[in-house]
Amino acid sequence: MRRLNYSIFGLILASLAFFSMGYFHEELTYQLNIEMNAPQDKVFNHYASPDSMPQWLSGVDQLELVSGSPGKEGSIWTASIQSDKTLNNQLTLTAYQEPKIFSFHLDTGSQQVFSTAEFSTQDGKTLIQIHNKVKGNTLLWKSILYFAEDTIKQRALYDFQAFKKQVEVNIANTDQEENE
Repeated sequence: MRRLNYSIFGLILASLAFFSMGYFHEELTYQLNIEMNAPQDKVFNHYASPDSMPQWLSGVDQLELVSGSPGKEGSIWTASIQSDKTLNNQLTLTAYQEPKIFSFHLDTGSQQVFSTAEFSTQDGKTLIQIHNKVKGNTLLWKSILYFAEDTIKQRALYDFQAFKKQVEVNIANTDQEENE
C-alpha cells in the first residue's frame, strides 16, 4: 500500500513539474538565418508560393485559398497538415512585401505559429532571416513546447535546408534550360 501511495505522490509531482513548465514558459521564440546562391526575387517567389511550400515544409500536404487573393495581406488559407488532417489549420498572410517580407500566422487549434521571413541581398547572395514564435493554446501544449524546443528548432532547420537545396537546384535547372 505504501508503494502505491509513493507512486501516486511521485506521479502527482511529475505532473506538476511538467505543467509548471508550460505555466512559466508560454511561448517558444527562435530565429534562423539562411544564405542562398540565388537571386532574391526568385527565392522570395519560391518561398511565397503555396504550391512549393508543401514540397519543403515538413508535414504540410497542401495549402488551399479560402478567402482573399494570393500575395495579399489578410488572405486566408487552409493548411492540410499530415498529423491533423481532420483539423482546420488556418494560415493567414499577415505581411507581404515582395521581394522583402513574408509573414503569416498559422492556427492549428493547439498552437499558434507566427512567422516572418525577411529577404535581403549581400555579396550577391540572398539572405533570409526567419523569426518564429510558437504559442501553445493550452497549458498542455505550452508544456510540450518547453520540452520539445530543441526538436522544433532542429525540424525548422531541416526544413529550411531542404528549401535552400530545392531553390538552388531549381534555379540551376532553370538557368541551364535558358542557356540551351
